[in-house]
Amino acid sequence: MGLFPRYPADPASVYAAAAETEAKLKPLGALRGAVKSQHAQAVAASSNGMVVPPLMGALDPVIRVCEAVLQSGAYSAGCIRFWGDAITTYNTGVDGLNRRYEEAVGDGFGQTAPSLWDYLGGGRAGEYVDDLRAHQVDLAAAKAALIGQLEREEQTLDGTLDDEATRVTGWLDRGASDASVLALVRAGAMPLSVVDIFPGIDFSGIDMAALSRRLLVQGRSGFLDPAQFPTAESARKLLDLLREDGVPPADYGPLLQRYWLLTATEKAGIYLDGWDPSQGADANLGNLVASYDYYGELFLNNPDFQWAGMASMIGPTFAGGMFDLQLLRQLGDIAST
Repeated sequence: MGLFPRYPADPASVYAAAAETEAKLKPLGALRGAVKSQHAQAVAASSNGMVVPPLMGALDPVIRVCEAVLQSGAYSAGCIRFWGDAITTYNTGVDGLNRRYEEAVGDGFGQTAPSLWDYLGGGRAGEYVDDLRAHQVDLAAAKAALIGQLEREEQTLDGTLDDEATRVTGWLDRGASDASVLALVRAGAMPLSVVDIFPGIDFSGIDMAALSRRLLVQGRSGFLDPAQFPTAESARKLLDLLREDGVPPADYGPLLQRYWLLTATEKAGIYLDGWDPSQGADANLGNLVASYDYYGELFLNNPDFQWAGMASMIGPTFAGGMFDLQLLRQLGDIAST
């Protein structure tokens, strides 16, 4: 054991608590995503005169309730993770102090002990005892000076940890505010999906390029998860922030791809995250029809998109092949019983 102990709580358990909190929010996030996707599809349909505008806001109360709970949970998880980072910083500092002390012990605290053999060989045996005592005094003084310095530095670390504990406690007591959410995001304690979860907060003051680098150093590159953005509008909001701050496109490529997928599926009237090909052709009939209808609409609105027109024409044949394959599988299942 070193000169100074680590903080009693293991940061890994603190991080696990934050992750567990976020995991419990996933079903609610999925519900909100589905409702927002329906809303986005309604907006797209409204532009074509298919939906009466007042009906587009019919599910807004559901979105607001989901967002309130998601905001509270995501904020709590961010506070917990921030505390875990504070403990990690403290432990790293303590480890450094202990390492310096152990290195000093191995180096004799910078003091060289007198060698008896040198004194015997030089005919100065009578001086050895006095020089040894002087060395011991110097050694004790050097050791005490180092310990004193390390203790002062440990007190600084301890004070900083206390300050962070007070800050986190205050954040949790007062609840989420623009300032506290922005502070947590800057610290790398919250996923970038907060840009969507907290639509009322202005995130433009955050240096996204610096934050991306920070998340990479923290091992949290997964904090930019495209799947957490349920609509093209939500993905576009973060994309704009990343572009404005000069984040390399390669760093947000998956999010950009999802943005265009969401843009197309919303216009086609398809809920992207509910599209599961493994459910078979029957379950996806609506998606199949919507896809090829969308191709046809693309061609009619943009005659240069001949590929879209051709895709719309062959769509029924392609879909028919899917149903044929499904029928063969069903016949195989029947034959095997």
